[in-house]
Order: sequence, then structure tokens, then C-alpha cells
Amino acid sequence: MRLDINAPLVKTALAASRWPRLTIAVWVLVLVFAVGVAARFGDRLEGGFGTVPGSISARVDATLEEKFDQPFAQFIAVILTADSAQSAPDLPLAARDLQTTLSGDSSVRRTMLWTKRGPDRVVVLVGLRAQSLAAAERLVPMVRARIKSWRADRPDIAVTTTG
Repeated sequence: MRLDINAPLVKTALAASRWPRLTIAVWVLVLVFAVGVAARFGDRLEGGFGTVPGSISARVDATLEEKFDQPFAQFIAVILTADSAQSAPDLPLAARDLQTTLSGDSSVRRTMLWTKRGPDRVVVLVGLRAQSLAAAERLVPMVRARIKSWRADRPDIAVTTTG
């Protein structure tokens, strides 16, 4: 088999082998340009939009819209765990108290109690009053501070927070 010397790929390969430093310089410029373009778009892209009708994610979106009054709810899960067997019976009551405390916060849209994890663990879902992921990220530290001050009176309950 014989190569056609006039084929574009063959010409490019010959030029690259003739001028290797120039070829490397061109590739470096292409990479610098690509990194610059990617850096400009990184802060503008957001996920979470568009679902396939009838899919599991569409059902999740519908549930979030129904429970938190918005289709793409941003939320934090607060997991309360009893540190000892004596504090386990007080856990649901403490979770309701946390729910009440957080419901009065201006950054919280709604709270929901989820107790299906067992008697020694309760989850409080905290829906944030945010229309975007960036806005939700700004609210998380305020909600965490509110949870921390709530927990100060309850040393027998361990608190784990997502978000």
C-alpha cells in the first residue's frame, strides 16, 4: 500500500515532523485557549434541569415541587442520632423542636421529618429558600449556625448535616 503524499493528514504529519517545536507551541496555545474558554463557562453552568417524563427523576422533581413548593428544591438533611440509650426516646421530640426552630428562619422554606431510619436516628429535611444552587450554597452556613446554636442545649444528641 502506498501513501498519497497529497492527502491532508499526510501533509500535516510531514509538517509536524519537519517542525516539531512549532507543533508543540501550537498545541500549547490550543490548550491555553481551551482552558481559558472552560474557565469562563464554569461559573455559568448549573445542573438539575430537564428530566425525562415518567422517569424516577421526574417523580422526584414532582415530589419536591409538592413538598417544598418549587420544582428544583435545594435542601439539607440533618441527621439526629442518640448518643446513648437514655436519649433515644427523646429523639423525635428533639427533632420536632429543631423543625420548629428552623421553620422560623428566613432562609428556610419548609422542614420535613423523616423517621424511617430506626428508633435511634431521625432525619429532618430542611428545604432552603433558594432559586439556584449558588443561592442555596450561600444559605447553608446560616442554617448550620442555627443548628449549632440549637444543639448547644442538647449534648446527648449527635447532629450530622449535609450540604
